Order: sequence, then structure tokens, then C-alpha cells
Amino acid sequence: MQTLNSRPEESTALIVDRSQYTVAEVLVFAKRLQDLLSDALVKIKKETRPLDACFVLPSLNPVSYMIGFVACLNAGVGVIPWREQAISLDRLMNLVRPDGLIKITDAPGTGFSLELFDQPELEFSRPGQVVMLTSGSTGQPKGVTLGVAQLIRNAELAGSAINLSACSKWAIDIDMALMSATSHMVMAWQYDKPLLHLLDMPNDSSDREFSDGCTGFGGSPIQLVRMSERLGAKTQPNKMMSSGDFLAPAMLDQIRTSFPNTEIYKFYGLTELSGRFCFVSNQELFKYKSAAGRPLPGFEVRIACENEEGGIGEIEAKSDLITAGYYVGDGQFQAIEGDWFSTGDIGSLENGMLTLIGRSDDVMKVGGEKVDRQTIESALTEILYQHEYCVLSVQHSLFGQCPALFIAENSAYNIPAWDEIVQAMKKKLSSRFIPSLIFRLEEGLPRLANGKIDRVKLKTEFQQYPRLH
Repeated sequence: MQTLNSRPEESTALIVDRSQYTVAEVLVFAKRLQDLLSDALVKIKKETRPLDACFVLPSLNPVSYMIGFVACLNAGVGVIPWREQAISLDRLMNLVRPDGLIKITDAPGTGFSLELFDQPELEFSRPGQVVMLTSGSTGQPKGVTLGVAQLIRNAELAGSAINLSACSKWAIDIDMALMSATSHMVMAWQYDKPLLHLLDMPNDSSDREFSDGCTGFGGSPIQLVRMSERLGAKTQPNKMMSSGDFLAPAMLDQIRTSFPNTEIYKFYGLTELSGRFCFVSNQELFKYKSAAGRPLPGFEVRIACENEEGGIGEIEAKSDLITAGYYVGDGQFQAIEGDWFSTGDIGSLENGMLTLIGRSDDVMKVGGEKVDRQTIESALTEILYQHEYCVLSVQHSLFGQCPALFIAENSAYNIPAWDEIVQAMKKKLSSRFIPSLIFRLEEGLPRLANGKIDRVKLKTEFQQYPRLH
């Protein structure tokens, strides 16, 4: 079984605020937890097949998460990254049937205990070793199972694509249980780079960490935009890597204005594909601003049912890095069938470059003509780049099927007036693309267990949110 690279023990593994943890410290703490896991395997009678055991790893503290993740991989047991604020333990237990919970009993990373569960036996041997929680397009949580070798290989491909070796350290600012954050952590480990977690780090500390001009940063498009506002004028990352949501051209232009010398890379991927799938290099990014990218080595891509080059259809992927399947609850496992995986995304492929249009359910008919969510969201970035927002198709009693815009409140910036938003859009798009309904959300956009926007909740409960007039 492939596991994480060996690293010099004196190397820095993690930086959180003003504390640093060496590889040696991480491994010492991980060994203590491994001993607990070994004892637990005897108690639950799985010492001969440790992979059939699976433990929940809370993600609130980056230090404990890294140590716990390394310990589980080294012990050969399964690990379920858990965002405590996103999904209850009871719901998680029903979904994946874990054998126990790793509990932090002391200062971060120095003390662990295990709470073992009396769970019914699964009717199958557990595939993979890492179970990432996601919900896809249904809004219902699922556990995507991935092998360690798959996760590591994907992280190595991403690191190679951006030439991570040129960075002094790699920074993130998201919950560690998210697929993106875990991928960044593994990527930094494989390339022997300190992982800098900006959790609650004040701006002056951030400036210091990026002052060498060699520190890279990875995150969602809105996080890249906020980083361009957060760092001082003379401080900029060596590289920035966008993944998760779509990096719109207007956001890209703002980042480039703030960081003219920073290399920027755009990635498109799915948890089911072990993380990243396609990427646009810094050299091609401004030539193909709207593209999702070319497949990483080892991936093939096609458009289902396309009739010609450049035709629009559902994006399908083929690779050894595709998940074996899903935990769907009640001890049930749903295997992935066939060589090609349907992503649920709609796009086009031309000259090897993939362009993403949206989800299969993101295309709506307004006035008898098709409208896609991605076009509307892209047109809004120039006026709403300081806010989190999304566009969805909703069914309204008066308007019928129509696009609705949901904007999260931002304490630092006021939401533009309704007429400002509409006028800005009219300069770029025809009237059928203008959202018929605009809502402001004081508590932010609702999130699923995997950190993605809860679109099902927005679409079904949109009438409860205050309208922007």
C-alpha cells in the first residue's frame, strides 16, 4: 500500500499562527495515536484486516487533523474527515458505519483518545481508505471512498502542474475536512513543503509569511480574490491555485491587477476523481479565461453524445483515480459501474480544452429560450466580486421557471442596489438572463457537509429570504 513520502525530520510540516510543527513532531504524535488504533483493532477484532476498520477524524484544529490523518494512513485504517459543524455524528454514523471517533483530549496534537462504537457489521469489505463526505447534486450526504494511492497520485499531479517545488511553503485557509484542503495538505507533504494554515491569522502575520515572495496559496476563487485584498501592496504569492468553484474572467482580472507577478493556475475537479481533473496553466490562462482546462496526465475526457468537435453535452472522465463508489447510508455501498464516470457537469471540448457550462440541471428555459447559470454568474463577477453569491433556477408562481440571484451579506461591503445590478447585467446580456428575483442572505449562503453551497435548500426555501428591491 502506498503511503506518504518520507521527509527529513527537521522539515517544517505545518505552520499555524505563530506555532510551527516539524515532521518529527507530527510523526511522534502520530505514533501515539497509532498505538491507540492498534489496541482498538484488537478490541473490535479487525487486527488481521485493519482496512475494514474506519475512524472519524474531527477537522476543527489543523494540527490535530494532520497528525490524525498521518496516523490513520500509517496504521492502515480507514479515516473519515469530519466537519463537526456541517453534519451530526449520528447522521455520519448511519451513513458510513464508522468503528470509532478520534477524540482530542489535550493540547492540539499531543493527546488523543478513542471512543469506540457498537456498530452493526457491514456486509462488505471497505474499499479504499479515505471516505470524503459529499452530497453532489441531490443535497443528500454521501461518502466517497478513495484509495490512498489515488489521493496521493492526484496531489502529486497537481503539484507537478504548478511546479510546487519552486515555492517555499504552501498556504490554505479552509476547513481541513474538505476535499480541497486535504488534497492541498497531501500535496504539500509529498513535495516536502510546510503547510501554512491561515486560520484566524491576522493580516500582519499573513504579510510576514508571504514576504519572501516564494509562498504559494490555494483556494476557491472567492478566497483568491480576498487574498488579493488581504495582503499588502508590496506582498504577493509566488503562485495561486484556484479550485472548487469556477474562476470567472472578471475575478481573474482583479487577482492579476493585485498580483501582477504571481503565477495563477485554474483547476477543475470532483471528489469522485480524487480531487483535480483538468487545469489551465499560467501560460494559457489569459488566452482561455473561460476554460476549465486540459486533463491532467492519466485522465481522459469526453463529451457524452456529442455530435461534433465543440458540441455541448455531459462531461465524462476516465482514469484509475475514479472512486470505487459511495456510502449511501444504512450500511449500504453503491459501486461505480463502467470505465467512464459521468460528472453531472455540462461542457464542450475543443482542441483538447474543456469549457464548463454548468450542472446538468443549471440550464433553464426562460421565454422558450435556454439560459445557463454559469453565463449569468460570470457576468455578475465585476459588480459582485466582493460577495459570495450564486444563481439558481427556481419555480415562481408568477414568473414560472426563472433565474434567481442569492447574495450573502458582507460586513465590509454593502450589496449594490437592485437597479445597479440589473443595469450592469443589461450591458452584457440580453433580458432573459437578468434574474427575476434577487435575495440577500444575512447569515451567508447555506452549506452542505462538504462545504459546497446547499442549492437544494436555496431552491426549495427561496421565498423565506428577504428580497432586494
